[in-house]
Amino acid sequence: MQKYLIFLFIIYIIIYIICCMFYFNNIIEYSCILLVLLYFIYPLNKIETFDDDLQDEIDHFFVHPCSGYLLCKHIICTSKAENNYLNRFPNVPNRNNLYTQNTLNKLRTNDMIFSHTDKYAINYIIDTILPYIKQHNIKIFLFTGKHELPQIKKSSLTDQILDCDQIILWISQNPIYIDHPKYFAFPYGLKSNKLKTYYEHYHKSNVNKTIKVSNMFQGAHGHLSNDHIRKKYKSILQTKKYKLDKYLQILHESEFTISTAGDRKDCYRHYESILMNTIPISNISKDLYKPIFGNNMEFMTDDALINCIKNEHSCELNYRTPNRKIILLSYWKNQINKRLEQLSLSTFSF
Repeated sequence: MQKYLIFLFIIYIIIYIICCMFYFNNIIEYSCILLVLLYFIYPLNKIETFDDDLQDEIDHFFVHPCSGYLLCKHIICTSKAENNYLNRFPNVPNRNNLYTQNTLNKLRTNDMIFSHTDKYAINYIIDTILPYIKQHNIKIFLFTGKHELPQIKKSSLTDQILDCDQIILWISQNPIYIDHPKYFAFPYGLKSNKLKTYYEHYHKSNVNKTIKVSNMFQGAHGHLSNDHIRKKYKSILQTKKYKLDKYLQILHESEFTISTAGDRKDCYRHYESILMNTIPISNISKDLYKPIFGNNMEFMTDDALINCIKNEHSCELNYRTPNRKIILLSYWKNQINKRLEQLSLSTFSF
């Protein structure tokens, strides 16, 4: 509120000066009238909707690509990436950056490490972290993810991580293993710099679903191969592009929406759809992503998905209200602890 009043006061001064420059009569009256009009054009919720405490709450409310940073005590990333986290989450205590500070002596059993998925980070885990925790008999939780590329890929190095007895549980965005008790698929989630907007829409009342299947703009990044669905079917998938509020409103009115894999298999639209009580239709791997989405996604092949766009009556789609808990961080904390209970292990204290 204070920032908003300062904003109005500054605008009032500007209006007053303009009126003086053009020798308007009744300067005070004109200024006040314009100020009132301004209030309705730019209402309070456009200037300052959330205070710092509520922003903190929202950051921990939804699941998003930076959730791993919020949950962990230690991180493995560059100094630049760390500074980005510090700027984005100023109220979160500094994490121990093992990669830049070389503070392995701070590692304790049952600690959780959040690691980026770049080659340097994976090599650091293999060459430094694993030997250290084996030598000192320390057992840890590993969380891998990143809000930017690259996403992690299955390799002999990732096999070594999974096979390490000192890793209690490996929690991973963009999953690469199927049905392994020590491997836990974790959602990529909602876009971390749009959480305020998502929060507003999350609390909106339900509307009538007037659209069976919506198909909104899905861009193709330059680095994607020519046989990627977004490039192969560019003319079908690159439809009209909407601003975020309008886009979310259309999702809200849709029973289903097309949500193809992007530059990574897991993408924001999957979760934006569920946020708006809409079922995403996607071409991502059912085996890899069923543990995350369950029955809250329609899994299709590329051809079936495109046919569904061309003729929605060609595919059998039965709408059900999605479980919106899967976009909440608290839900995934509970799921992690349920997995640990299944393994007869102590739960993690988040």
